[in-house]
Amino acid sequence: MRDFARDFDRFWVVEKNLRWIFSLECGAGPPNSKEGSFFPRPFIKLWQSIKIEEPMKASLSPDSLRDLTDGLQRANEEFSKHYPGETGRRQPVHTVYGGAHLFKSDSAARLGSLARRSVDQFAPDFITFARALELPGAELLPEAIDDAELLVLKLENEPEQLRSNNKPAWLAHTIYQRVSEKLRREPVEDFRIDFEDGYGNRPDAEEDGHAESAAKEVNLPVAAPHTSSFPIAAIPQRKRLPP
Repeated sequence: MRDFARDFDRFWVVEKNLRWIFSLECGAGPPNSKEGSFFPRPFIKLWQSIKIEEPMKASLSPDSLRDLTDGLQRANEEFSKHYPGETGRRQPVHTVYGGAHLFKSDSAARLGSLARRSVDQFAPDFITFARALELPGAELLPEAIDDAELLVLKLENEPEQLRSNNKPAWLAHTIYQRVSEKLRREPVEDFRIDFEDGYGNRPDAEEDGHAESAAKEVNLPVAAPHTSSFPIAAIPQRKRLPP
């Protein structure tokens, strides 16, 4: 019986979940142990051994709780006016933290260049790309891009037809094109200039100099957007600077 209880607790549920299963608080209980029941006898004995505790007595009256919750509600409503939270709009799919001492206005663009170089080296075509990521149906694609000249022509000229007739090829080609375009257009969606873990402990004068340098670099894409592709730059404060 002890072994059964140990295994039951390990592989099934704890006491509170047992109570929920049979809705004991509602007056129901487990099936009896008559022949034909799908509950084994040790299970029923274990259930019957569980003691039902009386509900905890509340120490606060409903009026006291109402006074407390009303005050909290007013405070929460006031807080929400200043900090409404997320808007529900699209959020960045990833965030890059870079040390403030290394940040330049083209940091995001340079990261994109490195990413494109890696793709060109390890996945120079959509077939290699699909196999590397194990996209659905990748095993049905030609062995190499040199064996897929006709397929590539159809994908470029008749993509919708291939979407129905050869979905694995259409899927791999479409994703590959979108990834390549994304790396050219916006390789980093959210860039954070880091004055914390990626920056380390530095003298105040050095940190102030990096803060000024980062501010100048952030301003450069505003005048010349083509020099960088990062849309967001946030500077986490490690300490409060003097006014």
